[in-house]
Amino acid sequence: MPSSLGDVLSCKSEQHFEIHRPGIISCTVSESIYGFYWYFENNPQSIVTLLEDRQAGPRSGDLTIAQNGSLIFSSVSMSDEGQYRVDAILDAGGDVSMYIDVFIVVPTTQMFPTIDGCQGDDCRLFWYGELKLTCTMVGRPAVTLIWYNDTVEAPVTDATEQSYKDPTSDMFVSSSNINVKIDIENVQNLTCIPSGLSVSERTKNASVLLMGPTNLANVYKTKYLNINEKTSYNELLQNRCDREAMFIQTTEPSGETISVADKYADHGPLVLTSMCRSNHTYTRTSIKLLRYKTPDDNSVSFVEHCQSKNNCIIAADDGNATLTCVVNNTRPAAEISWKVGNQHVSIIETSASSSCIFDVCNSSVTIRVKVTSYNGQIEYPQCLMCLVTLPGSGFSDMSSVTLQLKGKKILLSDNEFKGKGELAVNI
Repeated sequence: MPSSLGDVLSCKSEQHFEIHRPGIISCTVSESIYGFYWYFENNPQSIVTLLEDRQAGPRSGDLTIAQNGSLIFSSVSMSDEGQYRVDAILDAGGDVSMYIDVFIVVPTTQMFPTIDGCQGDDCRLFWYGELKLTCTMVGRPAVTLIWYNDTVEAPVTDATEQSYKDPTSDMFVSSSNINVKIDIENVQNLTCIPSGLSVSERTKNASVLLMGPTNLANVYKTKYLNINEKTSYNELLQNRCDREAMFIQTTEPSGETISVADKYADHGPLVLTSMCRSNHTYTRTSIKLLRYKTPDDNSVSFVEHCQSKNNCIIAADDGNATLTCVVNNTRPAAEISWKVGNQHVSIIETSASSSCIFDVCNSSVTIRVKVTSYNGQIEYPQCLMCLVTLPGSGFSDMSSVTLQLKGKKILLSDNEFKGKGELAVNI
C-alpha cells in the first residue's frame, strides 16, 4: 500500500491542459527512485510504468514518464480529464504516492460574449422601460462573466450568474443576467467582460449602448424629405465625437425604433437622434423628419365648385365673383397664390387660412375679383390662375378659371369712363 507523501515526491495537485496540445504533469523527487507507476481514476491497473529506464503499460505509446516522475502527454484529449495517481518506488525501500487532478481546457470559439438582442461586440439597443440583459459564452472550463457599467464607471453588483454543462459537446455554457431600466432621454453603456482559462488574449469584450426615447419637447429642428428622395441619415446630423450612435423613433409617447434604410418611406413624422460620446459623456441631438405629402388628387381643380383644372367656368354676377383655392392634406402647408391673366380683371380682396393637425395641413386662399373694364367680351378664358407649391419639395401645380359675365348690368370703373360717372352695360 502506498505510504504518506512526505517530501520525497512533489507534483502540482491540479493541472490544466489545452486540448490537442502536449501537456506535462510536473513532478520532482528528492531521493533515489527505483521506478514509477501512473494510474488513472480508480483503475487498479497502471496506465504506464517506468522501471530501470524501461517504459511499459497500455498507454506507453502516447504517455511518457520522465526520470523525475513527470508524466508527459504527446497530445491531450478530452478523455484525459480526471484524477491521476503516481506511485514512486524508493531505492531504499517503500513507496510514496500523490494524487493529481487534470482538467482539459477547450478554448472558446467565440470572439466575444453574446448579448441577447445584439449581433456584434459593439451593439446599440433602443429601449423604454425595464429590460433583462443576458450575456452568454461557451468554453471549458466555464467562463466567468462580469458586467461593467461604463456610464457610472462601476461594476454591476446585482448580476446573476449560472453555468451548465452541455451533454452533447461537454462544453460549459455560462451566462450572466442583469436587470436595467431605461427612461426617456436615458443612456446606459454596459460591457460584458469574459475571463477564465478558456478565454484567449484575442477574445474581446461585448458592449451594449442602451438608448431611451427622445423627449419630443426637446426636438426643435425639422426637416422635410421627399418620398422618393434617397437620404443619407449621416448627412442630417453631423457630430465629431469618439463614438456615435444613430436611431430613428416614431413620435408615439413611448417611441418605437424604425430601421435606418437608405430610402425614407415611412409615414412619419419620425425623430432621428444621434448619441455622441465625448470624454465618456453622451450628448443627444435630434431632428424631426417629415415626409412631403402632396395633395391627395392632383387631377381635379384646387378651386372650389370646379371639376376641371383648366376648363372651369365661374359666373361673375354683375362682374363680381368670389373664388377659393383649397389644398388639403399636405405636408407642409401648401403655399397658394392667385395670378391674374387678363387686364380687364382685378383682385380687390384676398384672405388666407391654414391649419395643421398631426403635421397634415389644410390651406386655402379666397379672393374677390371684379371685371374692371368691359371690352365686349362675355367670357374671359383662364383669366385667373391658382398656383400651388410645397416649399422645398419641388411640387407645383396650377388650376385656372374662366370668368363668365352674368347679370343685368356690370358697373365699370375703367379710366376711359372716369369723370363720366358709372356706365351700365346690359347683358
